[in-house]
Amino acid sequence: MRKLALLLLPEFSNFGLAAVTEPLFIANWLAQDTVFEWRTISDDGKPVRASNGNVNGATVSGIAGSTDDDDNGFVTLFAALAARQTA
Repeated sequence: MRKLALLLLPEFSNFGLAAVTEPLFIANWLAQDTVFEWRTISDDGKPVRASNGNVNGATVSGIAGSTDDDDNGFVTLFAALAARQTA
């Protein structure tokens, strides 16, 4: 099983989050098994506001808490869903 930690930044795109997680969900569904597992994290462990105003709660308390003690910890990937730049 591949475990992923997705780092959410303020003003991230929900579309971007869906673009990352939906293929993982479909892979699990097609395999009829848990091939991928993921969680969202924030830099401070607090909920993160998306660009559309929705608030997404991080499932882990900050980046420091993003690994598990077991052999298959969430250390495979940190995918930063970038904030939208405003001028």
